[in-house]
Amino acid sequence: MIRFPIPTDELDRFRNLLPTKKPMRPYAFVFGHGLWNDLDLQATLDWLDTVLDASIQQAPWLSPPSKAPTSRSRSKHVAKRER
Repeated sequence: MIRFPIPTDELDRFRNLLPTKKPMRPYAFVFGHGLWNDLDLQATLDWLDTVLDASIQQAPWLSPPSKAPTSRSRSKHVAKRER
């Protein structure tokens, strides 16, 4: 996932890597920033928001209990940039 908008197949592969239940051992997420967006801050924020939203939807245990999405409310991100 190196550019925004993130292609659907790449986002699906990322989601499939995440367990839906909290694992016994801690997970680490490492985000790198390349020059794919020519240092466009908004593109970077939109990319991060998309990755974080996908993570929380697939693995709600990553979110604090009060912010975990339920079946009635989903995390909604409105990108400030057209996708």
